[in-house]
Amino acid sequence: EAQDDHGHGTHVSGIAAATTDNDQGVVGLGWNAEILPIKVLSAKGGGSISDLTSAIYYATDKGANVINLSLATNPDYNLQCSQFPALIEALEYAYKHGALTIVAAGNDNDDASKVVPANCPYVLTVAATEGNDTRASFSNYGHVIDIAAPGVSIYSTLLGNRYGVKSGTSMAAPFVAGLASLVWAKYPAYTPDQVSEALLNNAADLGETGWDNEYGCGRIDALNAVIRGATSASSCRTNTLKPESDTMGMATTQTAAMMAPVGAPEETYIAGHLIVRLQDNRAQDTLSSEYNIETLQTLADGTLLVRVPKGAEWDTAQNLFEDGVIVYAQADYLVFAQ
Repeated sequence: EAQDDHGHGTHVSGIAAATTDNDQGVVGLGWNAEILPIKVLSAKGGGSISDLTSAIYYATDKGANVINLSLATNPDYNLQCSQFPALIEALEYAYKHGALTIVAAGNDNDDASKVVPANCPYVLTVAATEGNDTRASFSNYGHVIDIAAPGVSIYSTLLGNRYGVKSGTSMAAPFVAGLASLVWAKYPAYTPDQVSEALLNNAADLGETGWDNEYGCGRIDALNAVIRGATSASSCRTNTLKPESDTMGMATTQTAAMMAPVGAPEETYIAGHLIVRLQDNRAQDTLSSEYNIETLQTLADGTLLVRVPKGAEWDTAQNLFEDGVIVYAQADYLVFAQ
């Protein structure tokens, strides 16, 4: 079973689903929801896109209804989700298997459209609010924001059977995840789209009337979301969970060279790692026998995490692409607790 050696996941989990009615500590918004702990981030709070992708498949296959991702890439490198087709496929897999994925917008007071997975399809992206219902000063914003939730000085569980406060969109996201589980408990036949509709259309409108780029549809309103469900006559935002365009088509037709991390310092991705998808007619042993590439992990559906010489990632990827071995290649970028 996964063990938290950082503290971030423990605090997030308590917000979503800390035990209730026990006269101890805090109460999770998800009431009797169960937590499936999956470790993606290290003791220092960083992890990789490949681990994140694997975790989404794992959670889905274990029957998770709600997947909370309180993590993000650095907006300074303006990463687009279309650069990560394996991640998009994992999120689509979760969605099509009935799971709703909730993600943090990020804590950089920047445009969340430059942050993965906040800018991905098949997710609800959450901004953070202060206690007075204004946007938290650190919270990212932009057209990918769907909804907001409290994220400043949130009291929740800590390591060592303790309690304390943390701030971040990482704290806002599990409020939404907990509420999603609460809605599903009231309406067990709902699809992810219906749960999303119940959350968005019953949110307390903040900022400009209707959707806006700071609060999305507004701050969550648990009472109205549970009582009214997805039957609200108004629609704040339609097709929220669907791609805005043919994201996968864009990603798979790019060449490996176009996906190179131009200008990105090496500390933003794992040197010597590539995530590749083989052409249908190419066997996995082609990589080791012809290109001296080591396969580290099979992520899903033939997508592979491979090791190549450090510093030669994109030259190797370009050769593989030109030889017709791969459909795409992507760097194994890092994601961080928010």
